[in-house]
Amino acid sequence: MKRKMFGVTAIIVIVVALLFWSGYHASTPTVSGRKVTDSRGHQVVIPDHPQHFADLWYPIDEVMVMLGASDKITVTVGNKSLLPWLFHMAPNLEKAIAIKGLVPNVETLKAAHIDIAITSSNSPATPIVERSGIPVIEAGFTDTASFQKSISLLAEMVNTDDARKAAQDYTNQLQQVVASVRSKINSLAVTDRPRVLHIQSLSPLQVDGDKSIINEWITVAGGRNAAEAITGNKKIISSEQLAQWNPDIIILGRSCRDLPKKDGSPLSSVWYDLRAVKEGRVYRNPAGAFAWDRYGLEYPLQLQWAAQLFHPALFPSLDIRQETTDFYKRYLHYTPSHEEVEAILAALPPKDA
Repeated sequence: MKRKMFGVTAIIVIVVALLFWSGYHASTPTVSGRKVTDSRGHQVVIPDHPQHFADLWYPIDEVMVMLGASDKITVTVGNKSLLPWLFHMAPNLEKAIAIKGLVPNVETLKAAHIDIAITSSNSPATPIVERSGIPVIEAGFTDTASFQKSISLLAEMVNTDDARKAAQDYTNQLQQVVASVRSKINSLAVTDRPRVLHIQSLSPLQVDGDKSIINEWITVAGGRNAAEAITGNKKIISSEQLAQWNPDIIILGRSCRDLPKKDGSPLSSVWYDLRAVKEGRVYRNPAGAFAWDRYGLEYPLQLQWAAQLFHPALFPSLDIRQETTDFYKRYLHYTPSHEEVEAILAALPPKDA
């Protein structure tokens, strides 16, 4: 009798365990589909035909528009205030759920039925979203080589013929522009290359140094980065360091304020003693769907604009206005008016911003 009761009890325990195991795995998110390798070198299983993306890094929205997948962006860190031209050119982005900061509320992603979340390299969002069971693709980049890889990765993730074609077309165009500029620049002596300082902010005073995409376009366009002794983006420097570098050309980022007025103060004196300021070679960097000078699709435009700025005699026939019009029509499916092109070149927002 005891042996029979023991057998019944064992069966009950096994059945309960199986039910628990089944219920646990039924509630655990699983993904079946394809494997892709992201910028970390991690293989990630993603759906064959994802329909809902969470863009958790600012440059991604623009790339997705080019790939014809803007209607699938369901959650984004972008918004009309941060990226006014992009939202003007691709108004369906306003349908996406806008979140603040790079780390989302996981429940927001789940409620939006996100198939894939896209993050930058080493993003704090990556491990948090991964633990929820949502596939995470890191698509970070630091230069044009890694940028091209990321665009190809995103096209593979979208998984349409149109996306792959757009990615290849853009890559070909980028390589052609780089080759064309270099063919006219490479023979220049070092002394013929102006020393260029790219400033992101005046207060605090932040500049972009070596090992950055800014350093890359300055160099390819025939300049020398005045801040090459420091490494990375948005590095804080002193006014004394600024005076020591004494650049030939200063380029102000889109969000950078204008230079201080000449009022006789010590700081004003530093600025107005600089060669670039005295010679009137301080320029505002254009900004469109994304900042031209940083990590967006407009790198070919930035390169041409900078090369002509540094060496106008070498690029007499380059029409940057026509190049701008053609670029946005070709890659963002939007034809800007003459007035809009002028606003973009002046780093001004669209009228509806």
